[in-house]
Amino acid sequence: MNAVTRYAVHVAQAKTGLSGAVIAGYVAQGALALVTTVLFLVALFFVFADYLGFGGTKTSIGMSVVFAAFLAGAIVWTNHAKAQIKEEAQRALDRPVLPLSVSPPLLKAGLDIGRTVGFRRMVPGVVMLIIGTGLVTEWTRRRHAARPQG
Repeated sequence: MNAVTRYAVHVAQAKTGLSGAVIAGYVAQGALALVTTVLFLVALFFVFADYLGFGGTKTSIGMSVVFAAFLAGAIVWTNHAKAQIKEEAQRALDRPVLPLSVSPPLLKAGLDIGRTVGFRRMVPGVVMLIIGTGLVTEWTRRRHAARPQG
């Protein structure tokens, strides 16, 4: 996934909170709500059919209560997963995109130094800084890639 696609996914997740886990939770909620409704109707049928008898009525009501508890658990799990996805996506969006992580105070300080010293005098130093940062980044990536996993 390239940077633009990753950014678009994080923006969408930060705005909607949707991910595979959240969609699976919604599907589970729908399925469990359907099962709960069917079992409730079956239980209601047994209640009226047996006039509050003890056989199938208690079993159906018990099953309805169990599936209702599963539904409540799925709702809680989905809401937690959605909040967690939104937080992770927002944290990813808040991370600096540039490898130099230029913050506004650092940028302002650089502009002030540039005005004081002169931008033409700063260009060679900035070019050397960028090259050095790139070399160190590449060296660190290769070192971590060469490290055995496990």
